[in-house]
Amino acid sequence: MLQNNTTQKIEKSFIRKLYVGFLLVIGLLAITIIQAVVKTVETQKRSANIIDYKDIQKFNPRREGGHLLPNIDGWMKGESLDRPVRIITNSKGFRNDREFDHYVPPGTMRILFLGDSYVDGMRTDQRDTIGYQLEQRLNLKATGSNKDRYEVMISGHNNPTNAWYYYQEFGHHYHPQIVILGVTLGNDLTWHSYRSTFQPMVNSKGEAMLAWNGKLVQSQSASSYLPKEAYIDPSAYLFFKRIESRLRSTLHDLFPQWGGYLIPAATYPAINDRRQVDMEDFSTSLGLFYQPVLPHIEQQYVNFAEVITGFKSMVENHGASFIIVLFPTRLQASAKEWQLFLKFYFLESSKFDLSYPNQRILELCKNESLHCIDLLPAFKAHYDLGGLPLYRPHGDMHMNETGQRISADEIFSFLRHSLLNGHHQALREDVSSN
Repeated sequence: MLQNNTTQKIEKSFIRKLYVGFLLVIGLLAITIIQAVVKTVETQKRSANIIDYKDIQKFNPRREGGHLLPNIDGWMKGESLDRPVRIITNSKGFRNDREFDHYVPPGTMRILFLGDSYVDGMRTDQRDTIGYQLEQRLNLKATGSNKDRYEVMISGHNNPTNAWYYYQEFGHHYHPQIVILGVTLGNDLTWHSYRSTFQPMVNSKGEAMLAWNGKLVQSQSASSYLPKEAYIDPSAYLFFKRIESRLRSTLHDLFPQWGGYLIPAATYPAINDRRQVDMEDFSTSLGLFYQPVLPHIEQQYVNFAEVITGFKSMVENHGASFIIVLFPTRLQASAKEWQLFLKFYFLESSKFDLSYPNQRILELCKNESLHCIDLLPAFKAHYDLGGLPLYRPHGDMHMNETGQRISADEIFSFLRHSLLNGHHQALREDVSSN
């Protein structure tokens, strides 16, 4: 009897502890949910005064600074709503906190940096943009008579064709000694305005240039899916890949704060699915990597070559140096990202060459004596050494601050070792003659 009473007391004590523990867990969950709700409400209130990137850029061939709206000085949505970033544009729309005259001050080296949201800094703080960091590095390393004589003008454009037309109409009036064009491999070859919004032509001097057709609508490629050979054989046993894909997506949706890298690269605006991937979506443009090259994709490469060579010729006719920078996709840079993408969409990896676009463009640069900076090797080396992600979470195609810092480092290194000595000599001669 005594043993039974003791057992009952132990059981009752255990049940009470279990009950108390249950109440504590429920209480903690309730507190967590309340805090999340309060944080969401506070974030929404703050976001009322925070602009998004789409609100401050608009395609306009007649804007002297590029596609960013002028005279902005405020907060923009960053990586998330609760992490806003500072954005400033000058009176012309350059993403710079100072004005620029057409006249270049004596002894100053002016660099015109053109490109899309990678260059003008979507969800990126003013001081973290590639152009700002590049300018800081150049001036920090400047010595002697060239101290603090660099300025990097940041001008936003949706694609290389837009940038070429902008330089033709406005950019050359600022007399930059160096013109850098950022090329985003995720969409610049597949979403462009060449032979649609802008038509190629030849002026009276026999020089290539662009004519605007008067419309303000960006061209957009029609939806076109990869051929069936791009996918794993339908008979393959893929049960576990399906389970992993669904589990990753569910966890990401439930816990987005820490699950940002559980899902593959986004493929907007196309809604892709297993064995159905748009080859020219706005984020990955996977058709550029498919082998053998498809006829429609081949035409995209041909169009790009015409734009780049025409643009280069115009810049050099104005006495400046022309450089292109290749921004790789996250699938190219990270082997893990690529493997994740393959799993989600049941792709056959042997049908893709992730270095092909870079190799082809580098060959074009060699044949045309064009300066080209390929960032893919530096990005891959970063990942191979176990480095943290270079792109933003949730499948976003854009680089994070680390990716932009590495980009600035690589461009700075190229300029310092390949071009600046010749330009410095020209600057010194210009200063002495004045």
